[in-house]
Amino acid sequence: MPESQSDYAALLRGVRERENLKLEIHQLQLRLAETQNRRKELEEYTAQLEKAVQERDAALEELRNQITDKSKGLLARLRQQEETIARLQSALQEKHHELEEERIRGGFYKKK
Repeated sequence: MPESQSDYAALLRGVRERENLKLEIHQLQLRLAETQNRRKELEEYTAQLEKAVQERDAALEELRNQITDKSKGLLARLRQQEETIARLQSALQEKHHELEEERIRGGFYKKK
């Protein structure tokens, strides 16, 4: 009888170990499925972020181009205004010079 009890105990241990292994396999499969789902979610989130970054980069590039175009236009306008101011200052200086010469010659301010 002791031999049959030990065989029975060994059989029960084997069954328990097998059930424990099945349970462990099932838990690992669940964890694997959860991990795969999480990975898929993260991949989708990463793709969304990459798309958002690309859109932001495109918008920034367009803004840079607009700013560059506007700044080029503003710089050209500023140069043109500076040239106009320089011409006007030169003309004004010439007129002052002419007036001074006229005054010296006595044409404008005659003494009484």
